[in-house]
Amino acid sequence: GWPRMLIDVRHVTRYRYENATYYSVQRLHLMPQDHEGQKVLRWDIKLPAGAHLLGYEDAFGNRVHLATLAEPHDSIEDVAEGRVEKQDTAGIVKRARQPMPDTLYLRQTPATEPSAGIRSLGARLG
Repeated sequence: GWPRMLIDVRHVTRYRYENATYYSVQRLHLMPQDHEGQKVLRWDIKLPAGAHLLGYEDAFGNRVHLATLAEPHDSIEDVAEGRVEKQDTAGIVKRARQPMPDTLYLRQTPATEPSAGIRSLGARLG
């Protein structure tokens, strides 16, 4: 098998407000996913005392948390930390949980329309 690594992750986000606020809502994308080559061994999200955390999965299969704090505060500190086991898969992500069909990413949009230079290159390469 491939070499294995254990990675300890600690991510801190700090918000400071010029004036105290009485209600805050945050949408947190702070949790990695398991897939072939990556396994989350442990993970924790720490919020200020009094904060509430609601977890859900978005349309792309990402774990998202909604954090609310409904009391006077002039700062917030969120800490996400844990341990992830990684294996070298040569940059290829396999078996990632993906509820959206692959065709979603194959469709043309104005942002993905190929330029004349890319069309020319494609024609030359056959």
